[in-house]
Amino acid sequence: LTADTGTGKTWTLADLALSVAAGEPVWGQFAVHRPGAVLYLDEENGPAELSRRFSKLAHGRGLTKIILPVMALSHAGLRVDDPEGLDSLLRLVREHRPVLVILDSLIRFHSQDENSNTGMARVTAALRRVTHEGPAVLSAHHPRKIGGIGVSNAAIERGRGAKEGVAGLDSYLFARPLVDGSISVEIAKLRHGIPLSPFTLKIEDTPEGATCVTHLGESDTDTDKLDQARQDMILAAQDAGGTIDRKTLLAIVTEEGHSTRTARRALDELREAGVLSDAGFKDARKRLRLDLSKLVADE
Repeated sequence: LTADTGTGKTWTLADLALSVAAGEPVWGQFAVHRPGAVLYLDEENGPAELSRRFSKLAHGRGLTKIILPVMALSHAGLRVDDPEGLDSLLRLVREHRPVLVILDSLIRFHSQDENSNTGMARVTAALRRVTHEGPAVLSAHHPRKIGGIGVSNAAIERGRGAKEGVAGLDSYLFARPLVDGSISVEIAKLRHGIPLSPFTLKIEDTPEGATCVTHLGESDTDTDKLDQARQDMILAAQDAGGTIDRKTLLAIVTEEGHSTRTARRALDELREAGVLSDAGFKDARKRLRLDLSKLVADE
């Protein structure tokens, strides 16, 4: 599962873990055909934060009075490309017999160069060793920055690092944050099973202090493209340090695969909302300033 920081990867993965452990539909939509224990290996959040998230999600789903077989291990320092680290992981799998192992996030579980096909092949080979013991393995991953030369905006191309990072997988999901706060999820690769249309998830807090991850249905193609263009503009402006000239911004977004019409419409809407505004520079190129507070207030 690849998505930008702040998209909600940990929330969606933790909710998925509860579904598999409880035998309930994932995100309220996708049937779990093989329920059982889940081993959640966390190198990102730490035990206190991970416990808080699991508690809020369990509260939202009415699972607080049920002891679920979800085993979480934080900051253990396991590296799957290291023989000792892989042996430790295999011992955990053999002891607890999970049906699913979740790695959050993948970069923390190896020491290879992500841009090396040879290095990432070692990582995928190690994860295959884990699946030979029975469980599926699901990892969180980060995407490349937008605007890369010669790389399209297609979800299959957005994974960071070498091609082997995707080629060695059975399934590949790419999640994009949308301007309205929801998440568009595309299954860009599926080695086994029936391909699904892109769909939308929403992560929401309830007045009772719970958190829910809800499936909102299939994504509207035209709306989704416009949302993607808007989000790509926001990311491009962030990568540029908060100010970017209009010509460069439009070029980056069109290089990402968006039509000129969609890019201009996305820019007009962001300027109308005040998310992007004239920066007041007097040079020949019109520069725009990013104001994320406008986006937060709008949500």
